[in-house]
Order: sequence, then C-alpha cells, then structure tokens
Amino acid sequence: MDAKDDNLNYLFVSDFHVAAGTDHYGAPSPREDFFFDDEFHRFVEWADSNRVNGRKWELVFVGDCFDFLPVQLKSVIADAEYWGELPGFEIPTSHGDYISLEDLQEEREKEEGMYWLRQTVSIARLALIEKGHRRFFQALGWWVGQGHRLVVMRGNHDMELYWPGVQEALKVLVWEGYLRSKNRDVDPFGGFPEKSFADRIVFDHSVFYYKKGLFYAEHGFQHEIFCAAANLLRPSIKMDDTELLIPDFGGLLVNYFVAPMEDANPTWENSSNPAKFVIEYLRKKPEQILRYLVPIKSLRRGMKMGTRIWRLINEYEDQLNLSDEELKGHAATLGVSLSLLKRLLALPERPPVMSKSPLSWFLFSYWGHIIKAALLLLGLMLGLGLVASYLLVISPAISAWLADVLVNKIPDTFDILHSIFSNEKEVSAATTLIVWVGSVITAWRIKNKVIQIIAALIVLPLRIWVWPDFKMLAFKALLGSGYDPEEHLFPAARNTEKAFRAEFNVERGAFGDIEPESSRVPRYYIFGHDHHPAAREIPGSDAVYFNTGSWLPSFVTEDPRRQRTGGLDVEFTFLEISKKKNADYAAVLRRWNDAIGMPSRQIVDPIKSKDKLAVQV
Repeated sequence: MDAKDDNLNYLFVSDFHVAAGTDHYGAPSPREDFFFDDEFHRFVEWADSNRVNGRKWELVFVGDCFDFLPVQLKSVIADAEYWGELPGFEIPTSHGDYISLEDLQEEREKEEGMYWLRQTVSIARLALIEKGHRRFFQALGWWVGQGHRLVVMRGNHDMELYWPGVQEALKVLVWEGYLRSKNRDVDPFGGFPEKSFADRIVFDHSVFYYKKGLFYAEHGFQHEIFCAAANLLRPSIKMDDTELLIPDFGGLLVNYFVAPMEDANPTWENSSNPAKFVIEYLRKKPEQILRYLVPIKSLRRGMKMGTRIWRLINEYEDQLNLSDEELKGHAATLGVSLSLLKRLLALPERPPVMSKSPLSWFLFSYWGHIIKAALLLLGLMLGLGLVASYLLVISPAISAWLADVLVNKIPDTFDILHSIFSNEKEVSAATTLIVWVGSVITAWRIKNKVIQIIAALIVLPLRIWVWPDFKMLAFKALLGSGYDPEEHLFPAARNTEKAFRAEFNVERGAFGDIEPESSRVPRYYIFGHDHHPAAREIPGSDAVYFNTGSWLPSFVTEDPRRQRTGGLDVEFTFLEISKKKNADYAAVLRRWNDAIGMPSRQIVDPIKSKDKLAVQV
C-alpha cells in the first residue's frame, strides 16, 4: 500500500445511473432512474462527520455511477440550438475533437449516427447530466472540498469516462459544484479547479483498482458478454482524424430498444424482471406493446449502427490488439505488473458480442442479415399461412356447418332467402357467406381482443424466456455449459482471486501466513454491475466477494429488498472498509438509511449458488 494512502478509509458505491435528471422546470426525463441527489448529499455529510479513527475517506465509484446512454441526442441538439453551441462548450479542456452544431445537425439528418461516439458529444452529454443533477454535483464538490478523495471507475453505462476530455470536464463540473456549495460565484465560461482539488479526483483506476493485500475492485461488465467492451483498456478506434468510442452490444440495446420502451413507460426497467413487466403490460394495453415492443425505426437504426461498428472492429482490428509496450503503460497507471494485467484481462471466458465473434457475425454481417431475413420471411410465411388457412379453409368450413344447421333446423328464419334464391344450394351458399362475413365483422368489432391475441403470440418468446429452465438451456446452448446468466460475478471474483494467487505463487488458504508474497493477495473482491448486494466468502480461502448493489428503485412488491428496507423501493448500498485504532482493516456491507440519518447493516439475499462451499457473511 502506498505510503500516501496509509491514512485513508474507503467507501465503495456503484450503479447510481445518474443521467439526464430534470429540466429547468423540474420535469424529470422519462429515462431517468436516479432521484436521490439530496439523499446522497446527506450520506456524504454523515461520512464526513463520522471519520473512523480520524482518517479521511476515499469514495470509490465502482462504475455506472453516471449513465450517458439515456441522455438523448435530440436533447443535446435542442440545447445546442437554443444556446448556439453544444452543451459543455464553455468547459475548458485540453482534449476533444470539436464538432460544430452545423456538422452535428447535418450528420443527424443523414442518420449517419456516428457522431454520438465522439468525445465532444460525450462532453455535451456530461454537461446535460450536470444540469439535471446540480445538487448531486454540489455534494461531490463539497466532499472533495472537505479533503476526501473521489476515485471514478467506469462501467458499461459510463464508458465515456474513457475520454480524457470527459475526465477534465468532470473535474471542472465538480469544482463548480464545490463553488456553489460554498455560495461562491461560478465562472459562466468555466475555469480549471485548484490543483490540490483536482488531484483528489482520480481516474487512474478506471477499470481495475488494486490495493496491495487489501482489495481489488472492478465494475464487472467485462464478464457479461452482452455488456463487455471489445477492448477494455482502450475502447476506441481512430479513423482518419476522428477517434470513435466503440460501444458494447448492451449500449446499442439501450439506445435503440430500451430507451423507446422507457419513453413509453418510465418504470418498466425498474422491475426486477423487465420481461415479466412487458407481459403484464401486454395484458392491460396490448396495442401499445405492439407499438413499442417492435419500434421498427429504432430497430432499423440500431441494426444499421451495429453493422457499421462491427465493420469498424474488423477493419481496425489491429488497434484493438495492444502491444506489450502499451500494456506496460496501462499496467503502470493501474499499479500492477504486466504479467498480472495480462492475467486479469484473460479472465473473461468468452469474447464480447461486439467483437469478431460468431454471434456478432450472425447479428451484423452481410450473410448474417440474409440469414435473419430468411428466418423472418419463413416466420412471416408461416404466420400468413395460418391466417390464410383460417380465413379460407377453417372459417368457411365452420360457416358452412353453421349455415347447414340454421337452414335445416330453423328454416322459417330464412324464408326471405328462399324467396330470393331458387334452390337449396344457393340458399346454403348465401347463408355460409353471411355467417362468414358476420364472423369477420365481429372480429373487427372486437379488434382489441384480436390485437391482444396477436400481441400474445409476439411476446410468446418472452413468456418462454422468463421460464428459468429455458433461459438456462438457451444460454448454455449458445454460450457453453459453463455460462450462468444469473450468476457470473461471483465466479469472476473467485477466478480473480485465483489469478492473484497464481501471480504471487501463494497457495490457497494461506492468508494467515506471514510470508511477504501472501500479503500482496487482496482480501476483498468488489464488484457492481448486477445491482444485487452480496457478501460471500470465496471457497478455499479467507477472501470475500462483495457486490455494492445499486441506488436505483425497484418496483416489485415481492422483492426481498422491501423486507430489509421496511417497505421502501430503494436501498442505498455501500461498502465500508475502515481501520480502527490498533486494528486491521475490516469490511462491512451497509446501506444508507436516510430516514434515521445513519447507515444500517445490509441484509443480502440467500445464496442460490450451486457451489456448496459458498458462505454468506
């Protein structure tokens, strides 16, 4: 442990998903999930007033504390059109490929779409986040102003923190928050913070945070193939004079599927199982599901964007393969050896979807599009065949049978038909036609029920998907028998602990030893990402896996969090690692209890792992 860090205690939080927030009139964005700026402010005030053994704190954002993805590009352009410049243009940074408002509008009109991957637009998005969460940034500024440190790690929803310009902009905005917290004037055209202040906002541990012998932290998105980056350390590609951020597959889904759904119903993503929410929503408003479940324009643009990015990955593959010299630079920044860095990067067992993988080939390649089109056409033909069979065969047969019953059993009812037609065959045909037309009219009059039936067929795969056994079988068929969609972070923590022991040649269960190498293996392995707080011993050692949960609401009555929070839909989880006088560091998972103004111990869910050796702590 570095000497300058010996007098620090640590707080870890993750998954705030601070996004667009509210506008100037206080109206929230339908895509916003974080409404707890004041609660966060009270949390940091409590932490400052309750320093353990007089030590200052280091607050670690373990990824996804900001969420750039829901910040709509049309909001960026609308703000730019109002002010005549992109949001954040006044923020002084030494980085950024400038894009003018005119170029942005032109690219948007052509639906090129690539502009949202540029550093300047990421800075603009951060500026809009700050406008919608000014109180949150005041809390951060006040925290750093009190002498504490802020370490910012990135997750899959705030991958834009990779940009140097975004990092500098965040320091400026936190500095402005500090000035506002002290009721001091803020330069409308920005200003660099004081050096001592800026130095306490740290981005060096952007993907891994290793404190020798104490803890290892990462967000964990790289262990989920749908959210993993094509290159964790450098998720960008330089194309001519422009550098573009390469999003993960999940980022595309958020932009082109989740966002339109959330615009229609802001709470759907806050259910513990969005698929079940969609099914329930179908029961109430089937016509809206048909409208928003299949947003053709968004899906078309998303597929177009995914294809373009996949081609970039293939064309500039050499940029995604870092040399040993580049890896050495990253290792020095992260504070690990080159060999350890390589071990950590090799831990994910499967390639990201957004890479040169078979799945990405199927999703985004030319031949993959042809196969998908063929499958879609086959499904459409099957559906049309079923409809045609009903209208041309089944329905006429039923109508003929009903007509025969009516003509033979109730002949007086059809006297008018007998007066018009000369024989029984014509009467039977006319009756059949009347019954068939009547059935069609009846179907039209109950079109909502028909729509509901069609919608039920559309979401039938969702109904199958929420069946846990089928989901498990599907994932294992696609990704191999070792992949568990419900639990991938605890195995990642276990494999990470193994990697450290292999690096330092330390046998398992040797934590109690006094060997120098043993003291370099972390005791605590800290992840975020899946929003489920956890504290579990890693089998075969004294190491512990922690998950810092989230600060997001979950509107599910049967969710266990409502029991441990006294009926609240949100819990503010954090991990405290502190050192009391004449004692070693100790870790405890807690939650901020805003009602009483102090923390409570976090109660975690029962272990569902098949690993019999896993122990909850």
